[in-house]
Amino acid sequence: MKEDLYRLVSAQDVFFVDNHDYAGGITSGPQVNGIAGEGLIHFVPSQGNVLTLTYYDSAGWTAQVTNPVAVVTNPVAEITCFIFIGSAPHPAPGMHLEGIDYCRS
Repeated sequence: MKEDLYRLVSAQDVFFVDNHDYAGGITSGPQVNGIAGEGLIHFVPSQGNVLTLTYYDSAGWTAQVTNPVAVVTNPVAEITCFIFIGSAPHPAPGMHLEGIDYCRS
């Protein structure tokens, strides 16, 4: 799950270079350029991972990844990993560093 978050950061960086803004969503097809959250980056999460990308503005976004299959192997709790970039609010309690993943169950 952490690897997907870092791949997403790289994809958003490339999108930002092209559009001077971040993408508001993902697509398994080709990148769709746009601004104000209308753009889509080509990104396919790893098998079993479910990614949620939230666009805040041209200076920030957050994402979280869960894997429902992981719950079967670790039934104690579902694990969710988060990351934020720029002006976006911290998506989880205890998160303070931009661009650094944070996982919790």
